[in-house]
Amino acid sequence: MQLLGVIGNTAFYFLPVLVAFAAGRKFGGNPFLVTAVVAILIHPNFIALTGAEGGINFLGIPVTNFDYSSSIIPAILTAWVMSYIEKLVEKITPAFTKNFLKPMLILLVSTPIAFLLLGPLGSFIGGGLASALVFIQSHVSIAAYIIMAAAMPFIVMTGMHWAFIPVVFGALDTPAGESLMLPAMLISNLAQGAACLAVAVKSKNSGLKQTAASSSVSAVFAGVTEPGLYGVTMPLKRPLAAVCISSGITGLIASIMGVSASSFASPSLLALPIFVHAEKANNFVMACICAGIAIVLTFIVTWILGFEDPAEKKADDGDAGASDSKALQAGKKQSVGAPVAGRTVPLEQVKDETFASGVMGKGIAIEPAEGRVYAPFDGNVETVPESHHALGLTSDGGVELLIHVGLETVRLEGRHFTCHAKEGQRIRKGDLLLEFDLKAIRTEGYDTVTPVIITNSDDYAEIIPAQEKTVKAQDTIIETA
Repeated sequence: MQLLGVIGNTAFYFLPVLVAFAAGRKFGGNPFLVTAVVAILIHPNFIALTGAEGGINFLGIPVTNFDYSSSIIPAILTAWVMSYIEKLVEKITPAFTKNFLKPMLILLVSTPIAFLLLGPLGSFIGGGLASALVFIQSHVSIAAYIIMAAAMPFIVMTGMHWAFIPVVFGALDTPAGESLMLPAMLISNLAQGAACLAVAVKSKNSGLKQTAASSSVSAVFAGVTEPGLYGVTMPLKRPLAAVCISSGITGLIASIMGVSASSFASPSLLALPIFVHAEKANNFVMACICAGIAIVLTFIVTWILGFEDPAEKKADDGDAGASDSKALQAGKKQSVGAPVAGRTVPLEQVKDETFASGVMGKGIAIEPAEGRVYAPFDGNVETVPESHHALGLTSDGGVELLIHVGLETVRLEGRHFTCHAKEGQRIRKGDLLLEFDLKAIRTEGYDTVTPVIITNSDDYAEIIPAQEKTVKAQDTIIETA
């Protein structure tokens, strides 16, 4: 049990290190150097030195003793400041010394700033946010519960739920635990899953039934709601309204019961143990009751409100002249060549839920062996973003294809990419469309796996990706039927 406790706690104890890497990449700095500096704040020797009687000084300045484990604001502040320090050092170091002098100077300058200024400042900010949350819960707890639970789908939609994490960890350090964000997420996540389940049961559309059923499982048992939100409830509208209504009502009940979390995990049925509370014996039972209410109530409300069930498309449906209709595409075999050389990867293994869930369409991914993107078929260039990290193409046969070089590479803002294509351009299979510096992108900490997705997958009866293997550019990687 002690070893299992270590396994469960490690990621949260070293959360500053994980956040440091992501923040370093976000702010355009070297994520490895940022990680190294932040790791110093939780190094056992550093903790022992600052916690010793009388403390310790650095260049005559006292180093404040804080527990930085499980905190993230110091890591974010450090990553932000280091991005500017790195640019300054880049300017002042001669080219022939950069390999050894640049990282040394960055570490020597950044580390004292981190443990003398940014670490303590981040801890004070985190403590202030936790105090603000406690104040809100103490004075307007019922309103806060209702609003947070009901608005959670829209908070997740904008990614703002991550902004509450520092507050959550601050509250988890208190004896009372965290009694707003995590309970609200539990309610909303389970409501999202229940709405998807109702859609799966009630819909007559086989494609929607499959999507809704799988989205329900991921929301209820893993707390991953994006597939259900983007693929089911938001497009259908009324199920999303059911989620908000039911979550708000259940949030009111949870507020009256005083449900709170004592540890962190993405709230779901499997994560219900985070509501086991040492000081509140019935807290877990109350959380289970709220979970049951959220599921049952949302299912009923979704069923009552209903939704516009999309009709199953048949071979004789629609305008016979519409080139993008399933009537014409079904049974029409087309192939897509590999736009880059490398090793194919099943799309569901891509470390980005948007691609892996199939929300954007079916396809495959390639781990590039070189930094060149070629036209995978004859057709036209439809979209070229300013960041040049992706291309939208349409084949002469009607295949709409997205080629996305790397994950989150839009943040590079065009660095390391050279585009040879423009919107509206006519292309032939094998034309060079894009070049990118594979090594530089990986050095900046980005995953270079490249999803290749047919965005109009619903227009085809079947999308058949290639088996995992090494491919050359232009080798067939996807076939439609």
